[in-house]
Amino acid sequence: MKVTELSTFMRRYFPTFLAGYFSALFGMAIVTALWGSMYRRSVPSVDQYDVILGAVWALVWCLGHFVVVRGYSWGMWVNWTAVGLGLLLGLSMLGSGRFLVLLGVGLVLQLVSLLIFNSRRHREMRARLIEIGIERRRS
Repeated sequence: MKVTELSTFMRRYFPTFLAGYFSALFGMAIVTALWGSMYRRSVPSVDQYDVILGAVWALVWCLGHFVVVRGYSWGMWVNWTAVGLGLLLGLSMLGSGRFLVLLGVGLVLQLVSLLIFNSRRHREMRARLIEIGIERRRS
């Protein structure tokens, strides 16, 4: 890929990539923090478990995005699964009545990330990344 092609590619697709990435990441962080504070208040080392859960979740999320950037289409399934689990985790807390606004923000951020992942521009970006990955593996 030439420098001009790279700059055009980055200018067109990088904001979409970052919007999907960070909206899901912030949504998952909010839902994870709320889940720990709502369901496991009686556990003495609740913060330690929340950090471990958040770290594993972020590692899987970043690995999925890294695989997508390298040109493998199955990486999006990792990302969709991570966001889906975050949505299920958030939906399980809806009846509690505590932190409803913050929970709503976390759920909306994850829904926005799913909307971005399903957008035409994000699909075009993934198709182009797959083409670049095939060219890279060929050479």
